[in-house]
Amino acid sequence: MHLSINEDYALQRMKYTELALQEAIRKAVQQQTSHCTFSGTHALMFLSDKIS
Repeated sequence: MHLSINEDYALQRMKYTELALQEAIRKAVQQQTSHCTFSGTHALMFLSDKIS
């Protein structure tokens, strides 16, 4: 299967986003504070900023 440059780039970006999300969730779970949910939400907002 041959991917165009754009498709390949999109896949790479998706993979990076997935890893970053997992990392953010892992950190939030580690903290286990009342700010956990806020941190997760903030990370998601930051990520969607970077992606768009």
